[in-house]
Amino acid sequence: MGYREVLRRARFYPDFDCSFDRFIGLASEDGETTPDTMRAAITALQLEADGVVSNVRRDPVAKANGVKAFDYLADGPNGQTHLEVKGPVGSEIRKAAGLGPSIPKQGKKIGFKIRNQLNYWFNPNNTDRLEVTQPESRDKVLVVNDMFDVPPQEKSQMQSAINYGLKGEHPVLFLNNVINR
Repeated sequence: MGYREVLRRARFYPDFDCSFDRFIGLASEDGETTPDTMRAAITALQLEADGVVSNVRRDPVAKANGVKAFDYLADGPNGQTHLEVKGPVGSEIRKAAGLGPSIPKQGKKIGFKIRNQLNYWFNPNNTDRLEVTQPESRDKVLVVNDMFDVPPQEKSQMQSAINYGLKGEHPVLFLNNVINR
């Protein structure tokens, strides 16, 4: 199902090539494929099809050491080397999952999580830093929020809430933030 979504999103790019095996490799973390890892892979491959990033891949150093790091290594538009993907969802999806429907809370939480992840990976006392391919600086991390699962009437509020949670500490690329492709 996830692979079909990659092909659907890349339909405007006849030269874009992604095999099922490559998709599964990107959608698997610690040998496991989950809905969240599939969503991240779909987003990363949409970015690649759009020409925003290239050479998306899992971090072989983190994998070899059994450490979860940034979602992907990639060649980004401004020299970024790492890609972190977030996938907020709309209030109806949250309600159906038995979660609170609050868009502002979810967005702030996502922004806060991004800040915490960056602080964790750039803390010189963090020994896990030695077990991953470490970015040179925070500027080398491209953070993407794929708004695909947020309905149009909630996209602006979600984007504002994520930015509020980030407190201006890191730029974010919003994908599918106006309409879904």
